[in-house]
Amino acid sequence: MPETSASPLPFVRDLPWSDRLTDDDRAHLVTYLRILDAQAVNASTEDIARFILELDPQRDPEMARTAVERFARRAAWLTENSHLLKQRQPPAAEL
Repeated sequence: MPETSASPLPFVRDLPWSDRLTDDDRAHLVTYLRILDAQAVNASTEDIARFILELDPQRDPEMARTAVERFARRAAWLTENSHLLKQRQPPAAEL
């Protein structure tokens, strides 16, 4: 079993929400896809937290659940707005 992080990865607490594709979305695209795949096979929230987000759901179940929900919500939003992935958008720093 892979070792999980003792403390949450910084991005887990501060996953931003935007109605635009963000630099964070680009950085976490593979994570979003892995979560969608895991949900498609009915993986548990605990397994998604542990194996994809590298969090310990036993140590902090609320934070793990919240992180999975945030990432899953963003992943679902991206699938509904997949046309944004095809558009060239300037990084947030350029806006």
